[in-house]
Amino acid sequence: MWLVVVILFTAVIIWYEAPALLKHGQFRELAFFGILMLIAFALTAAQSLKVKMSNPLDAIVALYSPLSRIISAFTGS
Repeated sequence: MWLVVVILFTAVIIWYEAPALLKHGQFRELAFFGILMLIAFALTAAQSLKVKMSNPLDAIVALYSPLSRIISAFTGS
């Protein structure tokens, strides 16, 4: 059910925004808009289907934990 709502909202947003971009010849903006809409649709559809997604904060912590340990060892705290 929620997937249908996501599809409808995505279609309405594209229907509203794309003609103006085409009319003004903004093809790069249209391509970027399409990419962002595809990413947003994929994430929202996955969330509405209750797909388990990782938290972006976990990746940031994993990236900076070794750096934090190195700095702590260097400063002695």
